[in-house]
Amino acid sequence: MIFELYWADYDAYTPYLFEGAHHSARRWQRDCYKALRAVGAKFIRTRWGWVGANDWVEAAGTHLEKIGYKRVRPIAWGFSGGSILENKDHEDYHWKRIVGAELYAKAIAKNKKRREKHNRRLEQFRRKQEKENLKK
Repeated sequence: MIFELYWADYDAYTPYLFEGAHHSARRWQRDCYKALRAVGAKFIRTRWGWVGANDWVEAAGTHLEKIGYKRVRPIAWGFSGGSILENKDHEDYHWKRIVGAELYAKAIAKNKKRREKHNRRLEQFRRKQEKENLKK
């Protein structure tokens, strides 16, 4: 069975994968709590900079290996790019190189129409709000 220990923040996610045959999800959770506590004092004492959950979780991963879990390092491949492609920044340009100019142009054209529609609706809403405010 593959288990995942991770640290996450609003804009970051760092997973650590482990294999642990014959372990249950409940035991995994217990072992993770134990690992965080087991490495805590040494981690705090030897830390040269700020103490943060991200590095603490990474240190706990080393402890999990010591108690029998085997770290799994998968081959990964991924992509980054804007959640709305609008041909405005370097990541958008990079995405164009990945998917090709034709598909990229279609995506930009569709998003341009959506942006125009969104802006029209937003302007209508603003005018309506102004009228209601004048009535008060």
